[in-house]
Amino acid sequence: MKLIEYYIRLFMTAANGEVFRSIKMTRTQVSQVLECTERNAILVLTKMEENHWIKREAGRGRGNLSTITFLKTVDQMLEELDKVELNQSDIENIITILKGNEALVQTFLSRLFGVRNREGQAEFEYLRIPYFRSLYSLIPTDALRQLEQHLVQQIFNTLVIYNEEKQKVEPCLSHYWERDELGKRWTFYLRKGVVFHNGKYLEAEDVEFTFQQITTSSTQWMVWHLESVISIGKHVIQFNFAESVYNWDLLLCSASCSIVPLHYGDLTKEEFAVKPIGTGPYKIKEHISNQLHLSVHQEYFQERAHLDEIMLIVLPSIEKFLNVYEMEQEPLAYLPFITAENREKEYHSIERTHITMKYLCWNGIKRDDKKMQSLRTKVASLINKDKMIQDLGYPRYKPSNSFLDAKHNVLIESEPFVQEEPLLLMTYQLPPNIDDCQWIQKECEQNGINVELEVVSFERFLTESNRADFVLGEYIKEDAEEVGLLNLFLSKKSIIRNIMRGDNINIGKILSTNEKAERYRLLKEIENEYVESGLLVPLYSTYQQAVHHENLMGTSLNNVGFVPFKDLFYRKV
Repeated sequence: MKLIEYYIRLFMTAANGEVFRSIKMTRTQVSQVLECTERNAILVLTKMEENHWIKREAGRGRGNLSTITFLKTVDQMLEELDKVELNQSDIENIITILKGNEALVQTFLSRLFGVRNREGQAEFEYLRIPYFRSLYSLIPTDALRQLEQHLVQQIFNTLVIYNEEKQKVEPCLSHYWERDELGKRWTFYLRKGVVFHNGKYLEAEDVEFTFQQITTSSTQWMVWHLESVISIGKHVIQFNFAESVYNWDLLLCSASCSIVPLHYGDLTKEEFAVKPIGTGPYKIKEHISNQLHLSVHQEYFQERAHLDEIMLIVLPSIEKFLNVYEMEQEPLAYLPFITAENREKEYHSIERTHITMKYLCWNGIKRDDKKMQSLRTKVASLINKDKMIQDLGYPRYKPSNSFLDAKHNVLIESEPFVQEEPLLLMTYQLPPNIDDCQWIQKECEQNGINVELEVVSFERFLTESNRADFVLGEYIKEDAEEVGLLNLFLSKKSIIRNIMRGDNINIGKILSTNEKAERYRLLKEIENEYVESGLLVPLYSTYQQAVHHENLMGTSLNNVGFVPFKDLFYRKV
């Protein structure tokens, strides 16, 4: 890869990208362009000559001029990149060299991302996908953002899954299950022959270990009344509860309940967070820095995925270059989170609405006196959600006052207030979040309320939000809506729970309620208490769009706004 980069750098710098142009340079000048020693510069030129990329007439002595004739265009050199593995640094270096020529940048990106065949293996297909946010933990109970939740769904499986369309729980790793009349004993029968990515067969001991870990995780509320998990042989697992839990099968559909191997497959928890082992359609081949390389799980117990490998490359610096509408070369196969307005005809778009919901959450633990209550009311009255969506646009979809059902903006009457010091508004590093906060900050300042904005990393947001007066957060839905809401209110990593007195929720009453409608009513009561007190201000739901080439088939967006990898295949015409 480095030799290709050296050629492009020297070609663009010395010959201005003109092929067959002869340039006279000293070895010192070559070394300065390539940012290497003179000795290495001579070795590089020799290798280029051996590859028939250049012709060279070497001058004698250090200060004498050599004549270099460039024989390959940038397009031809970019074809060479198909033969090598690229990392984040390689890609950014090439873009830095080419960035003065937008057409060449677009050519490079078109070649880099999309469906390709491995050299010499026409039937081996891999897909490269660009992404622009860093990855965090891939342990299922720690996967809090859209991308991590999506990847967990590709790498792991749960005992059962929730069919949104049919609104029912269906088999997955467990092919059959039953409970007693009181909802205190649940028994699940595991499929035989299910293989983890490390070659181990799935057994009841893996399920038992998984739920032992959940008891000490941020989602421990899920096992609130769980007394014991008992393995009955290798393929039957029994859950025993102290109190009735009638929606246990529904809770098990959550990605947080994805089954991990016993003792994390003999990895430490820290190692497992980077390179986890599951039973899902894809396994991790490599995970370094901002690059995740997935390969198909050949022994997957359901249908084998069609694409052999998928590489996700996190490149925050290149987002501005991915203007798909200006690309004249072969279009990228799949671009997540890209709007389809004014797209070229060869692009198809997919969309899903109500993916997530943005909200403001006030710190009721830091301060909750009458002055702060009146200030909360005033700020809420200043936020015109319709105007916010109109001003800021995609991915904002519809205004809402509830997590349970989207309602139109309601005017809140403000009360007199006294501001003693600036309010601290905090969010995490995500462009829409920052835009939202700046919009809110401006609206407040125009009405005499001084707001200071602090933007932190996602990890710091989870631990430092208690310093803020109010925060802007995001609720990511699950297929089973009530599970997502319970997680929002009860997870140890939930902002709402941590800064809004979440310990007063009667979780036992919710879990022991047999009727779904009654559980929703109880959840609505919790939400109403927060909203009516002004501590929680739902803002709007989001929608997700992505564009893809017409020959990439099997595209649809899941509940977190990504295409399920196992369904993708490339139509050859």
